[in-house]
Amino acid sequence: MSTNLTPASLWILNKYITLEKSLEQNLQSYELAHSVEGLYKYLWDFYADWYVEYLKTSPDQKPFAKELFKQFIITLSPYMPFETEALWKEYFNETGLLALQKKDFNWSLNTLQTTGLTEKEIATQINEFEFVVKFVQNLRSLRGLFAIDPANAVEIYTSSTQLLTYSQFIKLIAKGTLIDTQKPQFYTVKTADFTYSIDILAYIKDKQTEIQRTEKLILNLEKQSSSLQSQLSNALFLEKAETEVIDNKKQDLQNRLDEIKQQQEKLNFLTK
Repeated sequence: MSTNLTPASLWILNKYITLEKSLEQNLQSYELAHSVEGLYKYLWDFYADWYVEYLKTSPDQKPFAKELFKQFIITLSPYMPFETEALWKEYFNETGLLALQKKDFNWSLNTLQTTGLTEKEIATQINEFEFVVKFVQNLRSLRGLFAIDPANAVEIYTSSTQLLTYSQFIKLIAKGTLIDTQKPQFYTVKTADFTYSIDILAYIKDKQTEIQRTEKLILNLEKQSSSLQSQLSNALFLEKAETEVIDNKKQDLQNRLDEIKQQQEKLNFLTK
């Protein structure tokens, strides 16, 4: 197995190390439901959604990816014995029983050590790929905000060297073509991590319809916010309701206020 791991491989390995630690903690506290949730999240939200897609642009990491998946199957086996046993035989072509396989609890840390990188270097590379993940999530949110057809490719203007390095991956996973220049006249997104611009109007089918839809959505959100604010200012409700219910209401209110702000910024852009 290659020890020349890319930032994406270090990122997914770090997620696996975090998973192993949480499984151990959950076992000690008998919170097995949390373990199942963590296993599911790791496999689908991290390994499948991000890392498998990344492998299509970096096939040299496949040997590591397969070994990591094998270690995951060993970890998963006590929770899904029959399915993992089938994978053990049919996918990995193992002849012995998975139930008798001894887990190597040092595999993850030993793999990190064989890279020859310092802890600081490893952290830097993990953050590099996390940066790309945040960008793609931001871009997906923007596409959803302006109702851009997910099937449509978009041109993204940015001077971020770090993003441009992952242009092939971003094009595959987010249908975004990165162009190394700035276009301040277009709709611009600025965060603490990155800045990019998109000619949003080029991807909106009907500007007036979108304006009307946004205005209607803002009104609905304002009504929902008003209702939540009334509840949270009701002394009887605050006295009778459980703390968890009140906290959920407060979070719901904040979510709606945040969405109103986002939709209002969108409306201001469309009507200027």
